[in-house]
Amino acid sequence: MSIVIKGLSYTYSKGTPFEKKALDNVNLEVKEGEFLGIIGHTGSGKSTLIQHLNGLIPVESGELSVVGIDLTVKKPDYRALRRKVGLVFQYPEYQLFAETVKEDVAFGPKNLGIPEEEIDGRVRQALHEVGLNYDEVAEKSPFDLSGGQKRRVALAGVIAMRPEVLVLDEPTAGLDPLGKHDILELIKGLQRTCSPTVIMISHNLDEIADIADRIAVMKDGRVLDCLAPAELFEREDLIRVTGAVPTSVKIAQMLKEKGVDFGTPVRKSVLAGLILAKYREKGGKDA
Repeated sequence: MSIVIKGLSYTYSKGTPFEKKALDNVNLEVKEGEFLGIIGHTGSGKSTLIQHLNGLIPVESGELSVVGIDLTVKKPDYRALRRKVGLVFQYPEYQLFAETVKEDVAFGPKNLGIPEEEIDGRVRQALHEVGLNYDEVAEKSPFDLSGGQKRRVALAGVIAMRPEVLVLDEPTAGLDPLGKHDILELIKGLQRTCSPTVIMISHNLDEIADIADRIAVMKDGRVLDCLAPAELFEREDLIRVTGAVPTSVKIAQMLKEKGVDFGTPVRKSVLAGLILAKYREKGGKDA
């Protein structure tokens, strides 16, 4: 089931001197099984939008239906919603709190009223899904783990609730390149095995273009457009809004100026393959 957003608006501190319109007539549909990226500058409304999706922020104006649950009604079924939509905040490891890893991962299912006899299996499965060995980490304090392991434990706590939709707010923030690669691979794996629909905020256009089916560009509380990465990379006006020209586009433009036109490849790996093929065509040898 899809997520349908129509005319969604939201204002913080309404009627006060600090009033700020965070969302302004947002219209967007996320299809079941889709990986949607959301990109935009700080203050563009990205986090406010995703917090509507699991009911952390109630609908003020407009329409919102998430996996068949109407959040526009007076008393939405938030318990049912939070069974279906898992939200992972930026720096999720800062939200770890329990004495042991297994207690931390079990917190979400317990809060949802999952039967006790089912929770242990969910904890074991969730830790396995995020690449951690239950026997090695279950009884440890989450605060004794490495930074990458802490982030995986935090993800496991959401996965243990078995959400249909996984929503992530900059999950690679603060990680080194290898850590970012590992987390993105993990998220792609979770989409295949656990949560078929993924919505991910990112500030890095290169990063999100590698994995998203479509990318929504936000500015001043509005969704300017939502396009496949290849289409977005052809839109200079939208690229400027994101504030970052993708690496593959920069390199392709430099090569074009030198007489080698590869078009506008979306992924760095695709461009690298094209360059290697051209090198071989000209008689070069592998390094």
